[in-house]
Amino acid sequence: MKKFTYTLGFLLLLWFFRIKLKKIYRKDANLREIVDLIKSGLPLAMKKDLKFKFYIIFQDSNGNMKKKEVGLVYSVKKSRDEFLTLADLRFAIGDYLDLNILSN
Repeated sequence: MKKFTYTLGFLLLLWFFRIKLKKIYRKDANLREIVDLIKSGLPLAMKKDLKFKFYIIFQDSNGNMKKKEVGLVYSVKKSRDEFLTLADLRFAIGDYLDLNILSN
């Protein structure tokens, strides 16, 4: 299995796609919208056999950083997670959205 991974923090993602900031900065933005935004700005993400794995990195009550898998979206196929919004995932100020792009 050929695998490549890109890890983008949410703040870096906002900076890189600052022209389309309004699409992703809303808490009602879903994972499919974020994938489409990535695909529009990153030519390598246009392949048809890609999987986009989403994680939220957050700080727990003890001050430790935790990472939780929150969704999987396919480049072409439908998935059950693609319509989850940032609000559904309880994304809060100070959290990071980590995205891994995987190829088969």
